[in-house]
Amino acid sequence: MKICVINALVNHGGASINAFDIARGMAARGHEVKFIASGTSRSALGKDGYQVIELKQKLRNPVFHYFNPILLFKLRSQLEKFKPDIIHIHNINLQTFSLGTLLFSKNYPMVWTLHDVWPLCMTGWPNQAECDGFLVNCHSCKHWSKPAVAINKMIKETAFKISKFCIACPSRWMAANLAESRLSQKRVSRINYGIDQSLFYPANETPARIDHDMPENKKIILFCGGKRLVGELPAWRKGWKYLVDALKILAKTSPDLHLMYVGESIKLPADFPVGITFAEGVMRDEMRGYYHLADIFVLPTLGDNSPLTILEAMACKTPIVATSVGGISESITSDKTGLLCPPRNADSLAKAIEFLLKHPAEANDMAERGYQKLNSDFRFDQMIDRYENLYSEAISGGCG
Repeated sequence: MKICVINALVNHGGASINAFDIARGMAARGHEVKFIASGTSRSALGKDGYQVIELKQKLRNPVFHYFNPILLFKLRSQLEKFKPDIIHIHNINLQTFSLGTLLFSKNYPMVWTLHDVWPLCMTGWPNQAECDGFLVNCHSCKHWSKPAVAINKMIKETAFKISKFCIACPSRWMAANLAESRLSQKRVSRINYGIDQSLFYPANETPARIDHDMPENKKIILFCGGKRLVGELPAWRKGWKYLVDALKILAKTSPDLHLMYVGESIKLPADFPVGITFAEGVMRDEMRGYYHLADIFVLPTLGDNSPLTILEAMACKTPIVATSVGGISESITSDKTGLLCPPRNADSLAKAIEFLLKHPAEANDMAERGYQKLNSDFRFDQMIDRYENLYSEAISGGCG
């Protein structure tokens, strides 16, 4: 099978990671895979046996949220050369490939994995840090005018109507969000993310913290702030503000805390309450070492689909505290495979962190059950199997 995988950028958070995982998994099974993104570098052969191509993209224009003729022309040329049996698109926003990518479904079978609610967002792409529609549900908009919302809705629904593709959702939450949209008329499959357990696995022994410039006598809390995307750090969406407030509460009674922040450094408030170590430029195959170093992993995100960091922590048997938003409750069952707390609630977050740190036996039991759930529901081979089946269905005309 000849598979073309398309994503907005080579480095675009969880969407890029999942797109590369699928490309790698398909190449390992003998399929011919080409990965296309927008960027500035030239073609290169991926280390995992598939070709990676970055199509140059320098111009920015709001219209490119919907139709980017420059990139679409370059993409068309690549498709004509490769002649794929199936196109698998991931995130196509950020003024890159745009909704216009869907028009290629007239010539090639297509699968679209929805990693966030951008296809449903009524403003094209939310730019409000406290956008409840984007973070909770996206059926209306409080921040944009009714004409702007109506135009965006018309453009998106028209593109969905005239295009033919199958949809893959990594969570039941995402699938439920489609119910009131034009996308509900498409063939929708729920395919969980799968974690490669040759990359993420439990530690045989606790790593020496001194080798990572980490204090030996502290309780280590791991937080992933992420990399800068299109000029912005995603830490605000991951609940950084509420983590800081929770740490201020905890520091009053627990002086032995230390935060390990993986991602681009962020400006700290003057009264930041605990010691902190920043780890920048961490490659994915290095991340398991940070999960192994941590006493707990914390993700107080304001809104998410099915965060890969949670699944990676589960694979490493790292106890988890997270917020009960999006599809997170489909992997974390509170008091069983981790602890969940409401979003934007520093008090609840502090209590959950304190409980796991003060009750390591219970924390380890939760981590063990999380590891078992990962082996049951979030296996890498399971994900590749399901996408192979969906590709075959799309190729045989099973998408509407």
